Amino acid sequence: MEREFGRRAALFSTAVLATSAAWLAFSRVAVTDLPMAAAFSAAMLAALPWIARGDRRGLPLTTALLGAAVLAKGLVPLALALPLVWAGRRQWRDLLRPAPSLAFVAVAAPWYLLASLRHGSAFLGDFFLKQHLARFFTGELQHQQPFWFYIPVLLAGLFPWTPLLALLFRRPLYHDARLRFLLISATFGLLFFSASTNKLPGYLLPLIPAVCALMAWLCPRRSRPGGRWPRAPRCWLWFR
Repeated sequence: MEREFGRRAALFSTAVLATSAAWLAFSRVAVTDLPMAAAFSAAMLAALPWIARGDRRGLPLTTALLGAAVLAKGLVPLALALPLVWAGRRQWRDLLRPAPSLAFVAVAAPWYLLASLRHGSAFLGDFFLKQHLARFFTGELQHQQPFWFYIPVLLAGLFPWTPLLALLFRRPLYHDARLRFLLISATFGLLFFSASTNKLPGYLLPLIPAVCALMAWLCPRRSRPGGRWPRAPRCWLWFR
């Protein structure tokens, strides 16, 4: 975040994320959603130089972090990473180069291979069929919710920073490939989880860091012409 958008934007986004209701709540719960969200979000941030400038140097780190997210939550991070492939569609073959491919396999594959060898079809059937396909397409796990379920979840999860979501409708957001990618990634994730039959609030965690990064970049630019940071961004005035 700091390398792409500057130190103050990085500090502000970190502060917003760390004090948001969803991040605080799930930091105190023993579930794998938060480790997956942290690894996945770090992977997407590491990919920004490749998306913006075609810089491939960070791709091994991107795929290694994506592998860590897969370790935490199965195949879900791979589905959420589809916007990454779309954003880099002109050079998508870079993802298949030896260094990025080996980094992903080295992190993600060993545990799944060992689990499959030890537990066989029981592991494959429960983990992949039940916990992935059945969870998405059927009501077997009894967490059925309406399509709009995640709208109030997102609003509540970003509290007390929820009003800053209004910044996401500003035009400058669409002028930068990096910002467009973060917005598309968050929007795609929201639609993906909304399409799932089973819904739980924690599923939305991987989207929160990207939204916080966008708000952090846009908030200071709203405070002074030319995008310079004042000593106290006007965004803070909303919470006095």
